[in-house]
Amino acid sequence: MNSVLAVSAVAIFAAVCGALIQKSNREIALLFSTAAAVLVFLYVLPQMSELSVLIGDLSEAADMADILRTLLKALGIVLIGRIAIGVCRDAGENALASGVEFAVKAAVLLAAAGLRAALAERRALGAAKEPPADGRSGGPLPDERAGAHGREER
Repeated sequence: MNSVLAVSAVAIFAAVCGALIQKSNREIALLFSTAAAVLVFLYVLPQMSELSVLIGDLSEAADMADILRTLLKALGIVLIGRIAIGVCRDAGENALASGVEFAVKAAVLLAAAGLRAALAERRALGAAKEPPADGRSGGPLPDERAGAHGREER
């Protein structure tokens, strides 16, 4: 809770200062807001690494490490991309922001390709471990050896 308050206070302070600076010098205001965004990101980064370790431990226990690692990687790509897109839009560079947005989407799709491979591997391992859905153990059913009433057919 304290970190959310601290980040919010810094962001509001930076927004007000940026608005005041922008009246006289737009370039300095952009640098100021970019620096504030980087400081907020650096403030939150240690907490994200703690969260990453916690999720890693949980995923190891649940045997889903590859899947969650890929999801965290995609989340990191999206978060960094959102900051870059916001800075580009603040600078009035909408075309550049669209380019960054495209690059972020492509990077997430590439990360998802690894996720697809991990899911396919888990599915293959799961199919090898599980008995068939009809309850067979591989041998014939009793009905196939004997008649419908359990007597041998002659």
